[in-house]
Amino acid sequence: MKKFIILLLVFLALIPSAFAREDYTRDPWYATEQPLFGYAEELIDPPYSFSVVLYNDGRLIYKQNQDTLGEYKLDKSIIDAISTIIDKADLSAIPKDLYNGSVGGGFNSFFFKEKYISSLNISLSNDDSIYVADEYKDNRKHEQAVLNVFNKIRKAFKDGGYDLSLHDFSPIK
Repeated sequence: MKKFIILLLVFLALIPSAFAREDYTRDPWYATEQPLFGYAEELIDPPYSFSVVLYNDGRLIYKQNQDTLGEYKLDKSIIDAISTIIDKADLSAIPKDLYNGSVGGGFNSFFFKEKYISSLNISLSNDDSIYVADEYKDNRKHEQAVLNVFNKIRKAFKDGGYDLSLHDFSPIK
C-alpha cells in the first residue's frame, strides 16, 4: 500500500506539468499552444497509456503509450460545441486532484481549457445506495461533475465521428 501511495504522489506531481499553461511551450505534445481539451489515462500494471489532445483549430492528436497513432481534424461545429460545453461547466470549485479512496485502476487526467484535474480510478456513480465514506463524499460530487462534462464532450466527439471513452479513442467507421 505504501508503494502504491508513493507512486500515486509521484504521478500527481509529474502529470500536471504536461497540461500546465506555463509548461505547454516546452512540451512537444502541445507545441506552442494550449489545448482546448485533453484527456489521458495511465495504467501501471500492465503499463498502458492513451491520450487525446484537441486544439482550438480542430487538430486532434491521439497517442497510445507515447506513440502518435493518429492526427485528425475536427469540424468547427464540433470545436464550438466542445468549447461551449466547457464554458458552461462550473468547474471552479473542483480541486485539481481528486481521490476517492480506491487503490486500483488507472490515473485519469482531464484538461478543460485552463482547468486541469487529475484523479485515480474515477468512476460515475449516481447510486446513493452505494456506501461512500464521509471523507470521500465531496470527492464523489466532484467526480460526478467532471464525468458529466466529459460525457457531454464524448457526445460531441461522437457527433463528429469519433468514439472517446475513459479507456480508449477511435474514429467511428
